[in-house]
Amino acid sequence: MDALEGKAPQLRTALLTLAGVIVVAVTLFRVPLATVFTLGVLLICPLLMVGMHGGGHAGGHATHADESRADREAHSEGGESS
Repeated sequence: MDALEGKAPQLRTALLTLAGVIVVAVTLFRVPLATVFTLGVLLICPLLMVGMHGGGHAGGHATHADESRADREAHSEGGESS
């Protein structure tokens, strides 16, 4: 529960907004519940991945630019010693 500490009001607001969008889609635009469910499943997967993996923050992981720089430095050091 530590990950959600302090985020309960934001989560509650997001869930209420989502529920409102679903109700409007189903009643006003006549979107079938099966379509809403399918889209919900397709959207929840990437959102869960983002939540589980830190929300896109590098957090100690090397980025592609860092790896490229490390490769260039390794190649330049190897070329000078030969």
